[in-house]
Amino acid sequence: MKPFPIRTLSTVLVVTGSLASAWAGTLTFDELPSQPVHGLGTQGVAFTFEVGGSPSADATYNVDPGLGTTAALDGSVLEGDASGQLRLQFSTPTPNLAFGVGLLAGVDLSPGVVVNLYDSSNVLLDSIALPTVGNAGLGISEAVFSWLGSPIASAWIDFEDQAGRFALDNLTFTSGREPIPEPGTVLAGVSVGTAALMQWIRRRRASKAPLAG
Repeated sequence: MKPFPIRTLSTVLVVTGSLASAWAGTLTFDELPSQPVHGLGTQGVAFTFEVGGSPSADATYNVDPGLGTTAALDGSVLEGDASGQLRLQFSTPTPNLAFGVGLLAGVDLSPGVVVNLYDSSNVLLDSIALPTVGNAGLGISEAVFSWLGSPIASAWIDFEDQAGRFALDNLTFTSGREPIPEPGTVLAGVSVGTAALMQWIRRRRASKAPLAG
């Protein structure tokens, strides 16, 4: 086996020590006590809720609508006035976004929800009209939204006003990065590894030195 070159070893240690992978998380809306969602921030996403262009407290984090598990909802939800708009602002732009939505209507709605996606420069990336499917037995109309593409810095969600109320659940997105080791830790690892390898090389050379005649 060929000796591992010092420069290659140092490079591997530096790169390995500085790698950081993105973390994907899901808010199930039971993480916090029940409270108005406007102005609330948690786990890399901040919420804004407006009705008629003005801030409103009529959207609540952690509400149990008593529906159990449905096609798009499961237990606690974010619930509010369907005539309002919900904004999601991400601390780190996310390339993926998904959530379940239910509206207080037992019929199909087309669209039931319109989702406007913006990049970090507040440029509109896409406007997606999402139809919802009615469940007459439960009196709700549901759909699951999913996006995978250009990173999203914010999303505006506009609900069908005639539904009266909305519920949002299982908000999934990528938030931030895993901690990166401190530079001193990485450099220390390189120094220790390099020093050990240098000692091994010196011992190797010494063992091959010619004997004095």
